[in-house]
Amino acid sequence: MRMTARRMTARRMTTRRMTAGLGKRSIGWMLVSCLLLASFPLLGELPVSAAASAAASAAAGTAGAAGTAAAASPASAAGAASTGSAASSTASSTASSTASSTASSAATASAATASAATVAASALLGLNDELTELLPVLHQGVYDVPVRRMAELLGLTLSGTAKEIVLSSGTGASLYLYSAEGIAVQPDGSKVKTDMYAADGSLMVPVGVIARSFGYSITYQAEDKLLRIVTVQGTMDMKAFAAKYQSQIEAHLKAVKEAEQQAASSASPARSSNSAKTIYLTFDDGPSAHTGKLLDILDQYDVKATFFMLGNHITSYSDSVKRMIKEGDAVGLHGMTHQKEQFYKDPAASLQEMNDDNARLDKAAGVRTTLIRTPYGSKPYFTQAYRDKVLAAGYHLWDWNVDSQDWKFKEDTASTYTNVMKQVKQVSAKGTSPVVLMHDLPTTIEILPKILASLQKQGYTFEVITPDMKPVNFWHDER
Repeated sequence: MRMTARRMTARRMTTRRMTAGLGKRSIGWMLVSCLLLASFPLLGELPVSAAASAAASAAAGTAGAAGTAAAASPASAAGAASTGSAASSTASSTASSTASSTASSAATASAATASAATVAASALLGLNDELTELLPVLHQGVYDVPVRRMAELLGLTLSGTAKEIVLSSGTGASLYLYSAEGIAVQPDGSKVKTDMYAADGSLMVPVGVIARSFGYSITYQAEDKLLRIVTVQGTMDMKAFAAKYQSQIEAHLKAVKEAEQQAASSASPARSSNSAKTIYLTFDDGPSAHTGKLLDILDQYDVKATFFMLGNHITSYSDSVKRMIKEGDAVGLHGMTHQKEQFYKDPAASLQEMNDDNARLDKAAGVRTTLIRTPYGSKPYFTQAYRDKVLAAGYHLWDWNVDSQDWKFKEDTASTYTNVMKQVKQVSAKGTSPVVLMHDLPTTIEILPKILASLQKQGYTFEVITPDMKPVNFWHDER
C-alpha cells in the first residue's frame, strides 16, 4: 500500500510538471499566433475570405457537436446509428443536397452581383507609359486600390503596426495611414482626411492619396475611365497614352457597361435605391482667381466636380484648368461671351462660341470635351433650331435640377446652403440624382465646405458628368 501510494504521488507530480510545461509552451505559441494573425490585416490582405471562413466555422461546429454527442454516450450513439441509419441517411442526404444547392445558388448569385458591381465601378490604371493590371474601384466618388498592391506597383516598402501602417519610398519619404481614425499623414507632416476600409481581405486606400503623397502626378480621363500615375520625366502625353491603349480602353468600357446592366438587374430594391445617393456638383463661369481655393476644398473632401468654363477665362487661368484635369474633375464648355445677344444671335453663333471655347481648352490643357451648358440655361433661348445645329456637331447639352441661386444670395451664404439642401432632398425623393448648379464665386467657396460635409454625412457619392451619360436638360433632349 505504501509503495502504491508513493507511485501515485510520483505520477501526480510528473503529470503536474508536464501540464505546467505544456501550459507555458501553449501560452508562448498563442502569443506568436496572435502576432502572426495581426500582421495579415496590417499588410492589407487576409488569408481566408469571409465566405470561406464562415463555411469553415460551420463545418467545425458540426463536427464538434457530433464529437461531443459520441463521447457523452457511445452506446446510445451506436444504437441510434443502427436503428435509424436508413432514415437518417435519406433525410441527411436530402437536407444536405437541398441546403447545398440553395447555398450554392445564393452564393453564386451574390458573388456574380458583387463581381459585376466591382467591374462596373472600376477604372484602368496606367503607370508612366505602361498599362497595369490593377483596377482601382470607385467608392464614394474616389478611386481606391488595395494598399499592398499599390505599394508593390510603386516600389514602396510596407510596414508598421495594426494601428499605424507605413508606406516608405527609397528617398526616405513616408506616408502614415491610420485607418481607424480615417487620417493619412503625408511626408510633409500634413494630415488628410482619408476614407479607408476593408474589401475582400484588403485594406482599400484612395489611389490619389498615395500617389500625391510621394510627389507623383495623377491624371484621370473620365470618358475613358482611365487613371494614370507618372513618376518619371519624359513620358508620353495623356492623349498619346490613351491612343496607345485604345483597344484595351474600349474593351474595358464595354465590360463596364455590361457589368452595370448585370448589377442593375441583379440588385435588390434596397440596393437600387442607393443610386439616388449619387450627386453631381457643377460650377459655371470659371475658372477665376478663386478656382485654386475651390479645388483645394474639393481635394480636402475627396470630391470631384464638373466645371463648365468660359473660353476667355480658360486662357487667363490655364493652370487651374490643368489642375482640374490632373485631379480627376470633368470639364465642359460655357461659351465665350456669356452675352445673351451675342451667344443667341443665331444657331451658327452658338456653335461657333462652343467650338472656340473647345479650342481654348485644347490649347490650355491638351483636351477637348463634348459637354456643354449654355449661358443662363437652355430655356427659353436654346430652341429646336439651336439644338439641331449645335448638338449635331457632337455636343451634349446639360442644365441642372438643383439651382443653388448662389449668384442671387451672394453674401447670404446661409440661404445658399438651405436652398441646396432643400432641393437636393426633393430631387432625391423622386429617385433622381441631383445635378447642382453653382458658380465660381468667393461666396460660394465660403459655404462649400459646409455643403460638402452635410451631403457626405447623408451618404451622397460625388461623381463627374461624362459624355456617355444621358443628359439632364430642360428640353429633355437626350442627344
